[in-house]
Parts: sequence; structure tokens; C-alpha cells
Amino acid sequence: MSVGRRRGGVEICTGPLLLNIFRFAVPIMLSGLLQTLFNSVDAAVVGRFGSATALASVGSTASLTHLLVNMFLGLSVGAGVAVAQGIGAEDRERVRRTIGTCVSLSLLSGVLVAAIGVVFAPTFLRLMGSPAEILGGASTYMRIYFAGMPAIMLFNFGSSVLRSMGDTRRPLYFLFFAGILNMALNLLFVVPLHMDVAGVALSTVISQCIAAFLVAMCLVRLPHDVRLERGRMRMDAQCLWKILRIGLPAGLQSCLFSFSNVIIQSSVNSLGATAVSANAAATNLDNFVYIAMNGVTQSATTFVGQNYGARDMQRVRRAAADVTVATLVVGCAAGVLEALFGRTLLRLFTTDAAVIAVGMQRLEITATTYYLCGLSEALSGSLRGTGRSLLPMCVTLLGVGGLRILWVYTVFPLAPSLGTLYWAYPLSWIATTLVLLGICLAVFAKEKRSCPS
Repeated sequence: MSVGRRRGGVEICTGPLLLNIFRFAVPIMLSGLLQTLFNSVDAAVVGRFGSATALASVGSTASLTHLLVNMFLGLSVGAGVAVAQGIGAEDRERVRRTIGTCVSLSLLSGVLVAAIGVVFAPTFLRLMGSPAEILGGASTYMRIYFAGMPAIMLFNFGSSVLRSMGDTRRPLYFLFFAGILNMALNLLFVVPLHMDVAGVALSTVISQCIAAFLVAMCLVRLPHDVRLERGRMRMDAQCLWKILRIGLPAGLQSCLFSFSNVIIQSSVNSLGATAVSANAAATNLDNFVYIAMNGVTQSATTFVGQNYGARDMQRVRRAAADVTVATLVVGCAAGVLEALFGRTLLRLFTTDAAVIAVGMQRLEITATTYYLCGLSEALSGSLRGTGRSLLPMCVTLLGVGGLRILWVYTVFPLAPSLGTLYWAYPLSWIATTLVLLGICLAVFAKEKRSCPS
């Protein structure tokens, strides 16, 4: 029996593609929504019950946190592709060695990111031009959050392994439990204990530690030929190279997204605390749209990866096409709902009318165009599933990183407003999607000629 078919996992290499893609994607969507809920609940609790600057303190850290974390989370993408291709090729020994390498790498990455974040958080925030009134709170939030990074990395790497096997349900269950715990601790630490930003950071770390422990228990209870065992938890050079070859470009691609967002956040910071709070609240809403699409786009890597490992190129092409169309549908639907109910949703984070009005400036531009970001992610994931991770990274470097930074330093100074700033998002998504689509068509045409099926 295939490794990927055990424990009720979704059929990746057989069965109806579109149905299985949604069976695979829906738990990832819900998991991502719960993960995003951690940060959104943090923002909502401190915005309603914390100090006057608490919402801005928490919200101003998001882009910087993503920049520091995404490089290493990109390695978890590489690990997922390596496991998926091993499953498709029915190579259980390779799968076992990859899992041991993956867990070891996650813990090492977590310790490294924690050290960087704890030591340099105030320095990074000053370089971003964070307003003086929120610097202390933002530094406190970042330091506590990064102290829990080993657990956060272990959960994300472990979840990537389980999903590459077709198991998307258990990471969802674990996040649901951790999310309930996170909300309860938020209210406890902030309302009666008055711990403010330190309380929401601590509740997030505690809940993520619980989720990481549960994922680790799954890995040690996998079938005996692939399970994680203490004696096997070491880095295999061949597996590590494959993870790095796929994961490093994926991580760099995520970092380019995050770096461009750090530049945009710095520009938002220059417009004052109201703009920072509004951007934080609107970003949380945009994140839910992204996560809804990301559940579908993540399936591209696994479905393309396993079928590519099995050398079923017809199914590879169909999987890439189905994921792209499904992403378009989900992104459009979620974006329209966000735009229609934007003011009501923003009131979950703040009662300040000025903040709500400014937050709508972002939603009016990004909500109905966010599906373009999803399309670029679906195309990138399809390429990574074939082991080609460098191409989407290079496209992102030019289309997202380069174009957004150019916009901030050329167009924004001519009309320094949030409206001007936010147009950098849809323009960069359009450019990136068009180029990636051309690359995907060329790559799959080449694979069809070399391996007809």
C-alpha cells in the first residue's frame, strides 16, 4: 500500500482530481484560517481591551516577523516536495530519511530564528521607522513571539510532511484545539491580568507549543517503515540537499514578498499611528482571503509532486490546471465578500471611526484583486512540485520585489498617501502572474515531449 494512502489520506495519484484537490485543500484552508486567527485574535483583543497603542504595536510587527521566518518556512516546502516525490516513486527509505532530516532541520532553524529575533527585534523595528510610542510594545511582542520559534518551526515542518502524505486533517484538528486555547489565554492575560501585548504574545507561543507537540506525536506514530524515531532524527546529506535545492528558492521567494511588505510598512509608518492601526486591521482581513486561496495553492505542490514522482505527466498537467482554476474561483469569492462587509469586519478590531475609514482604503484596492496573488502562488507551487523552485523565485524577485520597491521610491513620494501605496500590490500581482503562466506552459510542454503519457 502506498504511504500516501494510509490513515485515510486523500488519494493523490488516483481518483477524480478536482474532488480530491478540494478534499485536500479544505482542511488546509481551515488550518490556515485558524493560524491567521492567532494573529487576528491578538490584534482584536489588544485593540478592544489593551492600551491605546497596543493594536499598532502588534500590527507593526507582522511584515518584519514574516520576513525573518519565511526563509526557513520555505525549507518546509522543500521538505514537503521531497517527501511527496518519494511517495510517488514508492521509495519508503527515502521518505523515512527525509522525515528525519526535516525534523532536525526544523529545530535547528527554530533556534537560529529565535536568537536573531530576540536579540535584534528593537534594532529591526527602528530601521523600519516604527513610531516611538509603539516601539516598546512592538519589541516586547516580537521577543516573546520569537522565543517560541522552535515550536512554530516544528509544527510547520511536521505539518508539511503530513500534508505531503495526503493527511491534511490532523494538522487542522491540532490547530483548532490550539486556536481555542489561544483565544482563552488572550482574554485571560489581557482583560483580568492586564498583560497587554506581552499577554497576547505569550498566549500565541503557548498554543503553538501544544500544536507542535501533537504533530510530533503523529510523526513518531507513522507506519514503522517511515516513522520518526530518535535514532533516525539526523540530517541525511542527500535529503538535505534536495530540501535546500527546492526550499531555499521558495524561502527566498517568500522573503522577497515579505521584504517588499516591510518597505511598504515603513512607508505606512511614516503616515502616523492611525495609518499603522488601520493597515494592521485591514491586513488581518486580507490575510483571511490569502489563506483561503493558499489552501488550494498548497495542493499544487503535493499533487504535482507525487504525480511527477510517479512520472504521470498527464495527471501533472491536469492537477496544475485544476488548482489554478479553483484558486481563481475561491479568490474571487472571498475577495468580493471582504469588500462587501469590510466596514463591519474592521469593527472587530477597532471602534475608532478614523481607523475604519483608513482601513477601507486598503480593502477597496486589494480585496477584489487578491485573486491575482493566488494565481501566482498556484503557478509557483506547480513549478515547485516538479522540483523547479529557482524560476518562480527569479520571477518574484523582478515582478514583486522589484516592482513594489520601485513604486515606493518613485511613485509614492509624488503622492504620499495610502491609496497610492496600495496600488503597488495589484500591479505586481498582474506582472508576476503573466510571466509565471508563460513559464508553466513552456515547462509542461517540454515535459510532455520528454515523457509522453
